[in-house]
Amino acid sequence: NGDFVDSRDCQIYKTVTIGTQIWMAQNLNYKKAKSHCLDIDRDENRSQYELYLWRDAMDACPSGWRLPSDADWNTLIDAVGGSSFAGKVLKSSTGWFGYGNGTDEYGFSAIPNDILGLPKKGHNAVFWSATEDLEDYALAMYLLYYTDNAKLASLSKNSNYLVRCIKGDSPKIDKRKMVEAEPITDERDGHIYKTVKIGTQTWMAGNL
Repeated sequence: NGDFVDSRDCQIYKTVTIGTQIWMAQNLNYKKAKSHCLDIDRDENRSQYELYLWRDAMDACPSGWRLPSDADWNTLIDAVGGSSFAGKVLKSSTGWFGYGNGTDEYGFSAIPNDILGLPKKGHNAVFWSATEDLEDYALAMYLLYYTDNAKLASLSKNSNYLVRCIKGDSPKIDKRKMVEAEPITDERDGHIYKTVKIGTQTWMAGNL
């Protein structure tokens, strides 16, 4: 679709239409107070991007763009062939570890990010969604070097991940369809666990 100029800092982003959606074809690189800048060499191009806490990611996109919801991500995944194949065609054709490079057939160009504190290079790309999952978690779409899959997972809001903006109105916090149930106390050690009802099941909402 050409380029978009972020009026806040004059950075230029490529954009791409996939199905009915218009996406930035690059990771957001707008500096916020608690974001972390990474410099990544990709072939002849040197690009920068930021990793954001979820709260910062919610309003990081420029005017006219927004953080995608889980429904937006699933629409994208369906448009490129489904979850078992989407990773292959959304990943960039260079930069992934081992044999993990994609075909980048749609121009989405998902480059891997290196999660802060881990010495891994080219292993994954994790993108925030605007969909909240209980109090301390939100959904994120992730791609991995060793699989063609593209999936959403519930991750801590206090983690730093990528932002890829989609064209549309400003984001609203989207609650995942879960119902919190009564907390339980483990009588063995007194530890209290939150619980959640999903369908007909009741689960602990935290690890044992």
